[in-house]
Amino acid sequence: MKNWLQTNWNISNIVVLRDCPPNFFKRISLEQQHQLFLDLENSSMKKLKKWYKNIDDNSTTFTIENLITEKQIKIEYKKDRPVLIISSTSWTPDEDFSILLDAIIQLDTIVCENVNFPKLLFVVTGKGPLKKTFKKRFEELQEGPNAILKKCRIITVWLTAEQYPLLLGCSDLGVCLHTSSSGLDLPMKVVDMFGSNVPVCAVNFKALAELIQHEKNGLTFTSSQQLATQIIELVSGFPNNCFKLEQLRINAKLPSWKENWEQIALNRLSVLK
Repeated sequence: MKNWLQTNWNISNIVVLRDCPPNFFKRISLEQQHQLFLDLENSSMKKLKKWYKNIDDNSTTFTIENLITEKQIKIEYKKDRPVLIISSTSWTPDEDFSILLDAIIQLDTIVCENVNFPKLLFVVTGKGPLKKTFKKRFEELQEGPNAILKKCRIITVWLTAEQYPLLLGCSDLGVCLHTSSSGLDLPMKVVDMFGSNVPVCAVNFKALAELIQHEKNGLTFTSSQQLATQIIELVSGFPNNCFKLEQLRINAKLPSWKENWEQIALNRLSVLK
């Protein structure tokens, strides 16, 4: 945007103040994750109980209550939990979800060939005009006589304003399919994911490098095959031996609004006094 304004409007002395995630986007505790999944699996994510058979009153798809003493319960991750991959969308033509869909089909074939590879759960949040169309395609792939997905699952959910940051706060990986028609705007969903230390695989476009540095805090792709390959590379060895995923997670962060304001905007505004 800075370059565009300089080139097209001959504006100089531009200072860029980037978007930052609100403080409520962050990693959440294991106890919070357990309560979140208990709530979701009894509401908007009921299908998980059908897909993953190891769920009872004391466990979720991802977590389990273990009795330590008569009065003490410890929440732990399940060893066979799926990788939680999240994507948020407004379901418009600007985001080509056929890329993700094709990648999931490719992934399922690869995952089924390796008994040690984890299951993959893709959670897609948001509302929009194309949701109904893609939801039908998702259901055809994993339910009914023509279902082909075995170890990959896709679920679409509408989350409350309180639930969305919590779900980001326990996700393993994010996928962004946003492509900017202007080539200038950056996806806020990635900003929110970085606030929750979630590394992102994103469709590449001209300005994206300002937010995602390929191989540092995320990966960029241009095709479904590339996306499938990247996910395989990142989650192989899940949950304990995903070195590259963890390295990306360490770098998947942004300054707070307060830090950003004080370091960039405040100094600039003080000159105008």
